Amino acid sequence: MKNHLSGWIALAFLFTVSCYEETRVEFIPDFDILSVNENYSVPSEFTIVNKTVGADRYLWTFEGGIPAVSTQKSPGSVIFREPGAHLIRLECWLGAHSKSKELELKLDSVIYHAFEPEIQVNAYAPVYVKFINKTQGATRFEWTFEGGSPASSVLRDPPPVCFEQPGKYAVQLISGNDRKQYKSTDTITVLPRLQTDFVLKPSLQDEDFEAPAVLYSENKSISNLRSKWTVSNEGSVKNDTATHAEFYLESPGSYTITLHTDNDKEKQTLTREISILPNTNLYTLKNIKFGVASAETTGAFFSSHFKKVFLEKEIDQTNGKQIDFIFFVLNEHFNYCRLLSPDQADEFVYSPIAGAIRTFTVNELISKGISFSVQDFDSMTDDSALNRLEIRKNDTGDAYFKLDALPYIVLFETIDGRKGAVCVREIQKSGKESYLIADIKVQKNKTSNP
Repeated sequence: MKNHLSGWIALAFLFTVSCYEETRVEFIPDFDILSVNENYSVPSEFTIVNKTVGADRYLWTFEGGIPAVSTQKSPGSVIFREPGAHLIRLECWLGAHSKSKELELKLDSVIYHAFEPEIQVNAYAPVYVKFINKTQGATRFEWTFEGGSPASSVLRDPPPVCFEQPGKYAVQLISGNDRKQYKSTDTITVLPRLQTDFVLKPSLQDEDFEAPAVLYSENKSISNLRSKWTVSNEGSVKNDTATHAEFYLESPGSYTITLHTDNDKEKQTLTREISILPNTNLYTLKNIKFGVASAETTGAFFSSHFKKVFLEKEIDQTNGKQIDFIFFVLNEHFNYCRLLSPDQADEFVYSPIAGAIRTFTVNELISKGISFSVQDFDSMTDDSALNRLEIRKNDTGDAYFKLDALPYIVLFETIDGRKGAVCVREIQKSGKESYLIADIKVQKNKTSNP
């Protein structure tokens, strides 16, 4: 009986020990991986939090990590320097029993985000732009091209984008990975398409478009890189690739002036027809205003070269030699009037004129027996009537006349032999600012001696 009881006690003890051993091996390896600063782009640091309960030994393996292994219960921080998938493994023991847990940690490359537009040929519409993607480390790309074709792309390197219309267009690139995105924009400026245009203006002496004539061009083309001017017939051109060209049209007739333009994308041609009239050798100027001697706002110094009247204060070294005559009117009563030679300016109320010329005048036609009526003046279409007049021989430069009967004719001849006539049409009495209005016809060039 005693031996039988001892056997039962031994069996119970073995069962108890066995159950104890089974209970001791019931442990579960567990851990968390916590990012430092929420940074998943290498280099990145992670804290390993061991949540295992009941184990007495540990072996950590950090694939690609620093450190690569650890036997500490709490290994602390691990640094990873390479992107990709990293296996983290914990093997732990309780006595002779072991268990393990693995987690995969996916890390991203550091993203450098940038792109650069590269305009093909030039910025004149239509514009093709190649976009150079300088981004590194990203796996996703989203392009948006405002006003472009295509309007968007998900390729790393999109095909060249065409912008047809002039304007400013926003281009946006979003690049990144599953965790982080970067965005930047740039602006593409598209200039207008090539538009060819020009205007022609005669020189001051050729406003009547009579032969020979000098014309100046002004290139008003838009988006033009190169120009070439040509002229038909016997015309000639100076500075034929410049913005402002000069054309010499010697004979009467029709001329074609052509502008060729090019901006490396388009070429255009524009022509204009110009008619040059026969030469009358006569300038006709209408409604020319002359002020009395006291006038401060209206001049008395006439130049057929500049086709205008100058104030005394406007006369200088450059234009003094171009003054043909001075219309002297003493005051608002218009009783003492006289066409003065420029070299006589300082004999009256004016200062000497630099480079002044000698001009002969006939202030009283009747006294010299010269027949030249207002009708003769008005009917002149060329210089033949003036050319027949003997003005220099009949000079009455010292005579005065009154403007009490209008119209009134005065004749003059410059030292270089150009003849002219002044027809006073109107007087305006306004105190010291009184003035008269006259028409003037004068030869362009001398044709013969009187």
